[in-house]
Amino acid sequence: KTITMTLARDASFYDNSEAMSLLMKVGIQFAFTRFIDSVETTRDSTTKMFEESSGLTVSCIELADMADAKLSLGENVDTVSTALSFLASLPLELALCNENLNLLDRVLGLAIVSSQVIKRTLGEHERSDPRLLKIVRSTRIIVANVLPKTLLFSSDFEAPCLVNMTSQLSKSCLDFRFDYGVLSATGNAISEYFSLCIDYHEKNASMLVNFFTQMRTVVRGAADIDFFSNALLVRSVIRRMNILDRHHSLPKKTPATASSYELCMNFVQETQKHLQRKIFQHIADAGNLLEHGKVAPVALLLASEIYSFIGNHLVTTPATNLLTTEQVEESRENVKKVFELITGVQGSQRGLGFIGASNYFLSSMSSSPDHFLKCASPSIILESILGALAQSFAMGQESPLLDAAMCALIRNSDLEQTKIITSYALRGSDCSKRNTSFIIKIFHLLMMCATSQEQHQHMIGECKHFLLISMGLLRDRSCERYRLVSNVKLFSKTMTILISKKELLLLSGREIAMICCEMSPLFSDDGFNQNDINGDVAIFNSCCAVVASLIAHYPKQLYGCPSPLFSLLLALLTHLLHANPKKGISQKALEFVKICELLIPHKDIFKKHVVGLILCYIQSLNKGMNPTTKSRLMPSIYALLDMCSSFETRQINAMIDVPSKIVFAPVFQSYQKFYQYHGQA
Repeated sequence: KTITMTLARDASFYDNSEAMSLLMKVGIQFAFTRFIDSVETTRDSTTKMFEESSGLTVSCIELADMADAKLSLGENVDTVSTALSFLASLPLELALCNENLNLLDRVLGLAIVSSQVIKRTLGEHERSDPRLLKIVRSTRIIVANVLPKTLLFSSDFEAPCLVNMTSQLSKSCLDFRFDYGVLSATGNAISEYFSLCIDYHEKNASMLVNFFTQMRTVVRGAADIDFFSNALLVRSVIRRMNILDRHHSLPKKTPATASSYELCMNFVQETQKHLQRKIFQHIADAGNLLEHGKVAPVALLLASEIYSFIGNHLVTTPATNLLTTEQVEESRENVKKVFELITGVQGSQRGLGFIGASNYFLSSMSSSPDHFLKCASPSIILESILGALAQSFAMGQESPLLDAAMCALIRNSDLEQTKIITSYALRGSDCSKRNTSFIIKIFHLLMMCATSQEQHQHMIGECKHFLLISMGLLRDRSCERYRLVSNVKLFSKTMTILISKKELLLLSGREIAMICCEMSPLFSDDGFNQNDINGDVAIFNSCCAVVASLIAHYPKQLYGCPSPLFSLLLALLTHLLHANPKKGISQKALEFVKICELLIPHKDIFKKHVVGLILCYIQSLNKGMNPTTKSRLMPSIYALLDMCSSFETRQINAMIDVPSKIVFAPVFQSYQKFYQYHGQA
């Protein structure tokens, strides 16, 4: 225990992969021995029992099945809990080798005996002891970590630790259904074993067949005994199927035997058949948070995985005979029913878990948009996703799942559906400032994902409207700090795309000046927060990205309105000069120097405007500048000096006093000696 706690505090130890691998093996053996010593039975010696066994997993199952086996809650339990928690958190980099099968045998045996003995010894209340939960949870996490690094030979396929792994791990889930961490770790371990079965399917087809036989028992348990815990395990497996399928890792043809893809499809169909009624029932009762607050989200997540797998099949391999026409129609009706159920639950009755599951369902279905849009009215689907996005913005949250769903549907939308999206967004243009971010988010997604000429033609007529609305993201600086940072980042992403897409909108000098003028106030004395360094860096870098994009795509338009541009650059430089030199200055200075170097090819036009920036720097230098700030800003000042002709240099010399000349002379001499412009990166 002492060694474990010492190593846990030394992060540099994690970089030594050989030492970490050795520690894993020794640590598991140590934890195994200590835990077995804590199990009391009428048998004289449990140690002798393991010495006589050909496999630790078999011996652990025998020990777990002993009716008189009890756990002694002494110091050993605390030691085992600490050691396993540390081992489960290791950044494991085991080599792919057959030796890991022995490690898997030991840790799986520990997982089996610990959960069964704890269940027999203690009631549900006592089982919630954090030390015991750490033991049960950590063993499963380690199993999930070791499985991908286990190399199997032909003689290993019938190893006791592999043959009944799924049934042994799932057996105890009902006893620990109150702890989501145990259920999640068990699901991860079983899904990793499923991946192992897929990898070795061509060498040994019986592994995968045996796995699905054991998983069918879990499905029946979800239908007849406990839906919550068993559905979580089933969902983890089908989710892994979807991941492998999207990465084309499920072989659809295998000589002489049923392919892994066919076996997966059969399992998904059987799961749908047995659990369909339960799924609909739990989703329909989602409004009753007291009874179904935990179960309804799990039911919806399981439905998402089932219908996503079927939907992806219908889109990628529609010509196969794995699904009949009646099954396809039934699947679409089921998707429609789930969609109607989740849209029918009132907002006030939707818990956060159910909202997250609903977003996941919409995202999963949208990954196969051709299938999803046939399950319900496209306009209703689009408005539902848009409504969910608007709700997430109203709650001050972003939802990458809904973003992904919206992107997928936009790519597959025709002109009418694109009009539905734009009209829905613009209806909220006169609402609160928070809704402004939602409107611009939709505009951002449209610009990124619209692909057809019809969509672009429609957006051309709306771009100026969206541009004006986007200015509202920067104007409300009285909002909460996190909201301001989020708004500026969204503004930056939207503007950089709009600036680069000249086919949608060709910005005029007036519009470019407006963009620059709206960003300048962000860097006033009260516009940044010394206590929120990350937020300040995000705001600064976001504005620099917009300026860099303007210089790259609209240099000639900037020739006609240099004043707003250099007012903004002066605000950026002033912000750097007053920023905390210990936090964030390097990132900000790096972005600022990129802008300065982008100006160099246009120095004939901008050289007279650079003088003000250099004078500002000299003034700050004369007052006393932190060495770190001075060092970080030096490349930017060199780039600005490189733009000056002899006339601007004499002008600067004439405008500064003697003390300023003294402090600036070394900077200018260093520029003359070392600086050389190498062109844009």
